Amino acid sequence: MLGPMPSPCIGICKMNDDGSLCVGCGRTSVEIKEWPSYDGERKLDVFRLLAKRRTEIGYGVPVLGYPVAALDRLILGSLDDSQAHWSIGVPGAAVEFNGLDESLLTARLWEYGGEVRGGQGGVRVVLDHGAQKIKMIGHPTADGRVGRIDLCLYTRKAAMSNRWTLGEIGPDVEALRTGDRQGVLFDLGLGLPHIDYCVRVEEAGLLALLREWRGKPVLGEDRTVFDALRAASPHRVLLTRMGRVEVWSPIPEADGETPIGPHSHLDPERIVKGWTVDPESPLPETLYPLISLTLSKSIPETMPAGKVAAQ
Repeated sequence: MLGPMPSPCIGICKMNDDGSLCVGCGRTSVEIKEWPSYDGERKLDVFRLLAKRRTEIGYGVPVLGYPVAALDRLILGSLDDSQAHWSIGVPGAAVEFNGLDESLLTARLWEYGGEVRGGQGGVRVVLDHGAQKIKMIGHPTADGRVGRIDLCLYTRKAAMSNRWTLGEIGPDVEALRTGDRQGVLFDLGLGLPHIDYCVRVEEAGLLALLREWRGKPVLGEDRTVFDALRAASPHRVLLTRMGRVEVWSPIPEADGETPIGPHSHLDPERIVKGWTVDPESPLPETLYPLISLTLSKSIPETMPAGKVAAQ
């Protein structure tokens, strides 16, 4: 028997002109009305129809059609997969974590999530379905398989500090490593509504400079702080309502190669474009992606029929 299934609803509840389908989720009015009464197998049947309708008609968003527990196992089971890629960010301002630098990965799980640490960074993921309406949105390819998953919340639930100037948060008491918890977090104030792009600082000289710069824009005409951060390579820590990604590796030179392991991006010229999601993303304006996972092995958008019996 299948466990609880996610809802295809993405908060755009509007029927098309002839009233046959919701332009947000792709369901019929009957499917929407009867959804709470459907068992898991019937909901799975609807998910398969939704994938077909989206391909043929264009309505709907690829909410993954799997039991919630199966999706959680997939997400948390990827923590110690060295080939999996995790990221938080927007075009021009992001951090990425993976195990391709061949460092030892140490994972830890708990009731509502898990975390993993490597030699150059780590990830913490919080999957509290009781407190949050988490939407797991796939990026399907032409063959209907999904290699990347965006873990999303509705925009109003995803809100972070949305600072536009440099701000001091204080000691990073939730750092992945105990030894980093005396470091002081500063939000760079990039104006991202769903992400706090932070650096963690312990070195006295950089700490003094950032405190002197509090309340000022980091990416204004005066790039003193930006240049100092590039030179000092403090830890980069990106925070969302669903967790964090930390990168401890040095920041490469502006014209240098991107490291294959954990690394960060901070490109002022792209940030000013104001993107909150990748322009190529299938996400609707009602959702923000808080953590993205690129799987080491792609999966079908909807659970295959043969796996239902194995649940």
